[in-house]
Amino acid sequence: SFCTLLAASVQREMKTSPAHWLSVPGAGQDLVGEREGHVACTVFEGGRQHVLLLGGVRDGDSSDDILLGRVDVVNLDADHVSPTVSWEVIASLPIAHREGASLVGRGAEHADAWLFGGLDADSLDHLADVWHVSLERAVEADVESVGEKGAQRLRARALSPSHGAVPEPRYRHGASGIDADRFVVFGGETADGTLKNDIWIFSHVTSAWSKVACAAGPVPSPRFSMFTVGWRCDSDTLLVVAGGASFPEPGRQASFGDVWAGHLLASGECRWRELSPSFRLLAPTNGGGACLLRGSGGPRCCFAGGKDTSTGSDAITMIAFNDQGGESGIEHLIVPENAASAEDVDGRSGGEARWPHWRYLTAATLIHAGRHDFLLLCGGNCRHPDATPCYAVRL
Repeated sequence: SFCTLLAASVQREMKTSPAHWLSVPGAGQDLVGEREGHVACTVFEGGRQHVLLLGGVRDGDSSDDILLGRVDVVNLDADHVSPTVSWEVIASLPIAHREGASLVGRGAEHADAWLFGGLDADSLDHLADVWHVSLERAVEADVESVGEKGAQRLRARALSPSHGAVPEPRYRHGASGIDADRFVVFGGETADGTLKNDIWIFSHVTSAWSKVACAAGPVPSPRFSMFTVGWRCDSDTLLVVAGGASFPEPGRQASFGDVWAGHLLASGECRWRELSPSFRLLAPTNGGGACLLRGSGGPRCCFAGGKDTSTGSDAITMIAFNDQGGESGIEHLIVPENAASAEDVDGRSGGEARWPHWRYLTAATLIHAGRHDFLLLCGGNCRHPDATPCYAVRL
């Protein structure tokens, strides 16, 4: 039941649909604005959704602040709702002083996440540490690693590998949760500038890493700042890697537009397959955000934001799979309805941006509002000055 898309079926079933970005209001928006290279994920506490956000750079400076955004819902009319996110600083910890890291939530109903790797904002050291970050009361043994500002408490605990090999320190890698006990890491850039295409899985249960070997055959090129989504599929795991960038020659960066599906077999190997190599599914892009949408139509990988060296795309790419990871996936290209006019290609009206134009080094996460799912983009570098820190689009 290997997960793949065939070019013929994608072309036959691909559709283009309008989508509408919503600016996301709420208190503390200035805490998120003009921030890039940060990470975010959705966590749950007491039946309520929150967005945990940390790291990155604002106005050239890094910060130890860890933000928590409370997700609420506004009813626009009988048929439409809009999310709001109100931000506050809940802690100031040295572990947040990094960029290009990964922050992976443990899933629905979990109030915790895993923080891995990145680049230390002061020393510029590449990191390979793992932290368990949770919204819970501190225990006395952790009191030195806990900060408190506002209504929430945050506990941060280092997870030292108990045995075995560990990944080389890196940043701008890809990461995704597999289930509530494991997350997967792909690629990234190491301290000597080497780009990677290796796969590592961390187990919260054993507090150990395992490296995944690749089966014979084609594999994705080494890269950084790619879209990465993983999930359980039957008894195995699917890992989707899309876009990203590399340095084909010194001083020149180029983005990828390919999409790869890796089937992580129970034997411990990964069998890669490029999806539709003869038909481009994705514009060459790096530095965007991704999320996984699980619903009655099967899992869907959603990619948004990012850009190439000097160009970008405002489109949202969604690639759908069936629940068994079979070959019945459909690729949807959703173009913002605001961008339909050639006279308004920069998304601006009266000097105000109406959608997140070419958001780069942004952070993305999936949130729920009412009965609907939304992709939330937080911060990022924008082609044009934009006073709106957060945008959401209904999926």
